[in-house]
Amino acid sequence: MSESWYYKWRDRPPTGREQQRQQLASGIEEIFTESGATYGSPKIFVPLDRRGWRIPVNTVAKLKAELGLVAQVDQTVQEPGRLRDRVLGRPHRGAGCLGRTPQFEGIDDSQGLRHSHALASQGHFRA
Repeated sequence: MSESWYYKWRDRPPTGREQQRQQLASGIEEIFTESGATYGSPKIFVPLDRRGWRIPVNTVAKLKAELGLVAQVDQTVQEPGRLRDRVLGRPHRGAGCLGRTPQFEGIDDSQGLRHSHALASQGHFRA
């Protein structure tokens, strides 16, 4: 590439696509800031779509990364299992733990287990 061509390219005004991408980047920054820096690209995509932007979620993710926007995790949100255990008054025992708790000691769940095994044999639950 010749030196004159390089300077012609470098000093040219921004193209339509570059202007559009800059507007999109400012929209992403605006939505991210309004969310308190908690939204990831899927949640940023929805308001952009409502504003008329017809772009893929991956483009939002790419621009968000280029801008250096990283969502902050809200530490007050708990996993659904832990919340369910807390509401039911059970101590959290970890995922998949079948241990018994004193509150539920006399409860017979054999019918429920039998029913779930019947459903599983009919193909309702798949691994």
